[in-house]
Amino acid sequence: LKVLSNNRIGDCLFGRAIDLLFGHGAMPADAAYGDEPEAISAECGEDHADQSEPEDEAEAQLAWHLSAPLLYDLYVDCSLSWPALSVAWLPDEPDEPCRLAFGLHTDGSEPHEVIIAELACSYEEQISQNPWQHWSLDGLGHAVGFGCNVKAAGTSLLRPIARFAHPTEVNRVLPCPSRPRVLATKAATGAVLLFDYKCERPPGGGPDATLLPTSAEAADGFALAWGPPPEQSQQQLLASGGNDGRLCVWDVGVAAGGSGGGAAVQASGGPLLDIADAHGEVCAVAFCRSSGPPSLASVGNDGHLRLWDVRAGVRFVSASISKNEVLAVDWSYHQDKVLATSGKGGSVHIWDLRSMRDPQHTLVGHDGEVVAVKWAPFQEGLLA
Repeated sequence: LKVLSNNRIGDCLFGRAIDLLFGHGAMPADAAYGDEPEAISAECGEDHADQSEPEDEAEAQLAWHLSAPLLYDLYVDCSLSWPALSVAWLPDEPDEPCRLAFGLHTDGSEPHEVIIAELACSYEEQISQNPWQHWSLDGLGHAVGFGCNVKAAGTSLLRPIARFAHPTEVNRVLPCPSRPRVLATKAATGAVLLFDYKCERPPGGGPDATLLPTSAEAADGFALAWGPPPEQSQQQLLASGGNDGRLCVWDVGVAAGGSGGGAAVQASGGPLLDIADAHGEVCAVAFCRSSGPPSLASVGNDGHLRLWDVRAGVRFVSASISKNEVLAVDWSYHQDKVLATSGKGGSVHIWDLRSMRDPQHTLVGHDGEVVAVKWAPFQEGLLA
């Protein structure tokens, strides 16, 4: 407040905040919370009156820079060399740090990639007065954030531990819930690719398995979902949908070992379920998480929610739930009769399968399309 009460110092700090948050430089600690005008002017220069960024954007960025440490205990913003269309945390494994997977979408001058990275940081129990830090990420780019430090000198905060060339942009990447080392990706060709990222492979080596429909060519799409972890079997269900309306479910063999350099995954042949006209376009799929016979929910651009008995290969529910495209669906962890859907209508709807005439709840607040909805596994009734 003391700094912002002086217009000259305030303009100077706006410029330094923009530089920091857009990766052009670091805000000096003394300038972040006020200093003598001469000191700040020397650091920032007198030419910030000609900042090209709009003033309202500068104010928003500075407000974020000052308020973020009050809202979050830890924050890391990574600037990658290419956009990533999909990112997913890997399930925790004993004696391993947090890991995540994401896919890079390049312009074709470099290969598209699937990257598995390890977050190696120690958490700060108390945030300092000027907490923002910069880190260089080996093979990834750079990061800015607060609330954590690199665990050991000479190491990277976010370290790639595996990289795979991908034939197209990576529409989706999802880790297997029963074997986190196995990743499923959705290519722009419609093919579903399986990678065991701990398996030794030559540079530029391809996927460990490729899943395709048996009766037609695959089509581009984003719908991809693993089934719940099997209880006493090494079989794992995986569902995929495309923009041609085709819905497929495979029985993926996931080995318990994968030692000795061998992949821990293999395809079991053709799909268990292959529906040519499930929707106009299949936008999203989700499995029921109960222990009963496997059931699958699908939504599409036709505004319908459909439920499928995977074993019997038949549809047992079909309901028109929207006049707009339905883009996302998720099955509750705690109630096997409750689903959530969202789409271009801008609302999130909660459905009870025992009465599909009207949604049980309608959640509003989004200004545009709602492209994803997920139930919290740790608390009943909570979703994002």
